[in-house]
Amino acid sequence: MGVRNKKRETLRRLDSKTLDARFLAEIRNGLNCSPFEAEAVLEVARKSIFHFSMKNQSKRRPAK
Repeated sequence: MGVRNKKRETLRRLDSKTLDARFLAEIRNGLNCSPFEAEAVLEVARKSIFHFSMKNQSKRRPAK
């Protein structure tokens, strides 16, 4: 048994609460996907959201 590292435990708990982790958990549990399939869905979602946000950014006018 090793020495407990509270800082590392805290960081791991926070990491598990990230948006990506929550999204992956929803895909795995809600759609009964494998971790590999959930990661693939996450990548497609990232690319789609990035593309959509960049497309909308070019249509916006600068604030005066």
